[in-house]
This record gives sequence, structure tokens and C-alpha cells, in this order.
Amino acid sequence: MAAESPVDNVMPPSAQQLVQVKVPLEDAADAFAQRDARGRIPIVIVPRRSHHVRNDLLALAAAVLVFGLPTVIVVLVIAWLVLPVVLIAALLVALAVYRSFLVRIPEGANGLLSRGGRYTRTIGSGTYRMAPWIGVSHLVTRREIPFDVPVVESPTRENVRVTVDTLVTFSIEEPHRFVFNISTDDFDQVLQASCQEALRAVIRQATVEEVLNFTQRDTDDLRQMIAPDMESYGVRIQKIKITFAQPPAAFIQTQEERQLTVLQRAEQAEKQALAQQRQTERDTLDRQGMLARMHREHEELEIRREIEEARQGLISLQAASESLRLAKLDERLQQFPRAAAYDWDSVRIDVARALAGNTRAILNIGRADDISQVLMVRDALVEGAPVQPAPADQPQVGAGASPGITPPAQPAQAPAAAGGAGSAGD
Repeated sequence: MAAESPVDNVMPPSAQQLVQVKVPLEDAADAFAQRDARGRIPIVIVPRRSHHVRNDLLALAAAVLVFGLPTVIVVLVIAWLVLPVVLIAALLVALAVYRSFLVRIPEGANGLLSRGGRYTRTIGSGTYRMAPWIGVSHLVTRREIPFDVPVVESPTRENVRVTVDTLVTFSIEEPHRFVFNISTDDFDQVLQASCQEALRAVIRQATVEEVLNFTQRDTDDLRQMIAPDMESYGVRIQKIKITFAQPPAAFIQTQEERQLTVLQRAEQAEKQALAQQRQTERDTLDRQGMLARMHREHEELEIRREIEEARQGLISLQAASESLRLAKLDERLQQFPRAAAYDWDSVRIDVARALAGNTRAILNIGRADDISQVLMVRDALVEGAPVQPAPADQPQVGAGASPGITPPAQPAQAPAAAGGAGSAGD
């Protein structure tokens, strides 16, 4: 640990805060209320005369006798004025003697009485009757006295020198011990040294951060450290208040830069945490969106599957219906073969009629004799003779069929063939 500077222990005379003055006892009340040129109020007053005989009244009585009687007898030659002059002088002497038995101690002070230069007792404020040979040696204030204790560049636990300013408030509980054991100027230095030593001991055990909070610190431990040194002088420490505590400016700047760095790092970490949280939320939303899309697609697939199943069911129903219809038709064809043949020949005649009227029609002929069959049908239509149905073994005239053949399962397709032939001829 670095050596402490001895400059803090010694206070220059110009910085002394406690003073005593010497004034007449009659002016003591005014002296306790007036500050000197440096703003200090005395705490101890030494009367100019320890006895309390009014010398001014005695001097005035002597002057009246010395100068008044010769003037009246020699100059004025008035005999009857001698008696008044003597009475005035006697009255002044009586007043001086009476006032010599009265002692007035101003309010807020204690008076130390002495007899023959020896302390006898202490009296409080008020007016007292006492013998003229008992004098007032000192007047000591009873008020609480503020005392400023600065400590400059005291090292902390981290060896950082700090400056601390403390205000100590004390009162003089035993005036005779204070007056006769130490002078006011010496007590100023003793109190400074004791307070500074106690403050340094506390600062050595504290860190810089704790020193910065000294203004809110409880100072009972400081008071207990200083009080034993002051008891021998009849002084009681009332309060101690640390008014200022600060490390060097360079250290404060370094700490501010460090705190700024910490704050910047914390802000950066917070930004990164927010960015990470935002990314996590975005990923969560994307995952939820993907799950929702998959769910929606699954629902669409389910709907499509149900539609397809319904369509397949419809197709199955249609196929079953068509099968039933064809089965019924086949059953009817088997029951009424001649009616079916008649219907089929009628269709063939209608087709032949349509083809006869269109010479540019292209025909699909199943066999070579289909042409002669068509010509015979045309001549019959022209002559108006009835046309006999062709035997079952003759081919059908039409698109892709032989004349004379009656397909049992497709009687309704002949008009379509005729229509196709007509379109091709056109």
C-alpha cells in the first residue's frame, strides 16, 4: 500500500474553524451572535475582567467628587450644591457596589466561576447574585458546533485514492474540562486528526463502489471511533454526515467507459436475443404454415378421394343400369324376334331412301352383291312395289355392315350409319 501523505494530518492556521475571543462580560451575548471576517462564531469567550465590579460607575463617582466639589465651592461659591454633588457620587458608588453582586450569563452559554484564580463551579444562563471576589473566567457555548473534516486522496482497498468530505457536529458537555485541558486552536487540530484517522480506517476497508455510496452510509461506527478521543475534553460527538465522496476524475472516466462498454454489450446481447427470438418465431410460423398447408392438402386429397369414390360408384351404378337395360332388351329381342326384324328392316329402308337421293354418297359394301341389292331396292322404290325383307344370311347395306344381316343387339345404330353416309356424300 502506498504511503499516506502527511499533508492531510496538518491543517494550516488559515483553515482553523474553532476560535475564542476576549470581550467584556457585558458584550458576551453580542459576541456569541456575531461572526468574524472568516465567518466563524466563537465557542469560548474570555471576559476582559474576571470580577464583576462596575469600574465605570466607580470612576464616574470619583469624577463627580473630584471635579464637582471644587467647582461648586471655589468657582460657583454655592454651598447648598455641595450636598447634591456628594449624593450623586454616593449614588453612583452604591450602584456600582450593587451591580458588583450581579452576574449575567447570556442565553446559550455556560459560565465558569473562579475564586482567586481557581475554578469553583459552572453556572448556566441567567442572572446570579454573588460576591464580587468571585469572577467569571470563561463563557462556553452550549450550542451544537458544526466542524468540517476534509480527507484528500485516501487509498481504498483497491489502492484508489478518493476524496471524502465529512461534517461533524459536536457539543461541549463539560466546559471546565474543555477549557482547562486544551485550548480552542489545539482542539481544532486534535479533532481534525482524530476524524481524518477514523475516516481513513473506514476508507481502507471499502471498495470504490462502496465509497461512492458513502453519502447514504450509516456513520455510527465512525462516531464510536472518534468519541473516546473526545471524552477527555468534555466533548460529545452528536452526528457525523459524509457530504461528499468521489474518486479521481480519471478513475471516474474509466469507470464510465467501462460501464458504457458493459451497457453496449448488454444492448448487443439483447439485440441478438431479440433477433434469435424473431428467427425462432419466424421458423415456428413457417412450420405452422407448412403443417396447415399439409393439413389442407390432406383434406383436399380426402375430398378428391371421396369425389372419385362417388364417381366410381356412379359409374358402377350406370354400368349396372346399362347392363340391366341391355339384359331387358336382349330378353325382349328373344321374345319378339319378328318385331325386331321388322324394325330393323324399316331402318334399312330409311337408310336406302336417304342414299338413293344422294348419288355422290360413298358406301361401305360388305360383299360384291351388295351393289345389286341396293339397285334392286332403288328400282322397287321408284316403281312403288313392296320390298321383301332380305333373308338373314344376306349382308347389310350400310357403313361397315352387310345387307340382309340383322344384328340382334344393335338395331338402333342403323340411323347413325345412314347419317354418316349422307354427310360423306355431301
